[in-house]
Amino acid sequence: MLNDQRGKGRMPGLDKVTTVSLLFILIGLGCSQKKVTPKSENNRSKFSSTSMLPISADIYKKVPFIDRSLSAAPYLAMNVAFEPLAEIRRSIEHSENIVLKHRGEAHITVIAPPEFDQLKSGLSAKLINEVALLNRIQETPFQIICLGKGEKHENGKVVSTFFIVVDAPALRDLRQKIVTLSKTQGKSPVEVKPDDYNPHITVGFTERDLHAEDGVFKNKATCFSQMQIKAQSALD
Repeated sequence: MLNDQRGKGRMPGLDKVTTVSLLFILIGLGCSQKKVTPKSENNRSKFSSTSMLPISADIYKKVPFIDRSLSAAPYLAMNVAFEPLAEIRRSIEHSENIVLKHRGEAHITVIAPPEFDQLKSGLSAKLINEVALLNRIQETPFQIICLGKGEKHENGKVVSTFFIVVDAPALRDLRQKIVTLSKTQGKSPVEVKPDDYNPHITVGFTERDLHAEDGVFKNKATCFSQMQIKAQSALD
């Protein structure tokens, strides 16, 4: 009986130890679970390199040429329909939770402002435009490659720009013609490289547009999302 009583006397103590141990284990598990915080879906971009962003076929609609040689920073560009970019811009703003600025027009730059300034040593702005029009710049075919994104850390925050990367061999050829003509007419050497060219259509930007001078090269390496032309309905 004594042995039985001692055995019975030890059991409550063992139960307490076991209970305390279990409590510590449960508390530990609870703490470890609180440390694991799943990333909110709201903070994730809805775009990916495999996503497919639709764009209206109106992006290929023929529009008039615009003389940009009279702007503060003259350049040559193929004018592009602006309306199809509005839907793309809204999709980016929604997925990235940002507001994008834009210029209210769309184009594919052929000769950038720094290049235009160099070429003026041999060609007038008027002649550059005439060469472009003779080569039917507004009828130049181009192919959409993807939606690109460029970023730069500036003043303690990230500055972003979004653009459509395109392939346009004929615009590259036009660059070559203008550069060659300028070299034959100019008195000073021209350092513009026709093949140093990344054709694109700017969609929008957070603070300001970013360029090669900012370390942003708008080519296939910047692809952020794939794009496809919307199928046109029978009523269109």
